[in-house]
Amino acid sequence: MTSIGKGAAATKAAALWSMVNFSEGYPAFIDGRVHDHAGTMAMLLTHAGMDAAGFAILLLAARLLGLRYRSLLAATPAVA
Repeated sequence: MTSIGKGAAATKAAALWSMVNFSEGYPAFIDGRVHDHAGTMAMLLTHAGMDAAGFAILLLAARLLGLRYRSLLAATPAVA
């Protein structure tokens, strides 16, 4: 929740939670439709493709923002 900040926290939290619902709801809907039309193997392959595409988008966003894995580790405080 530290990424939200102090101003308009409830609005920002609601926006973040709606994105979580989006990321969980649509793949389930798509998986169900694919399963109904093409079967289990096609559903599993579709889901794997969506996972790979999501990971690629995450890597692209990190690259565009100039984030590096080691810099993220260095910025993370140690948990006691």
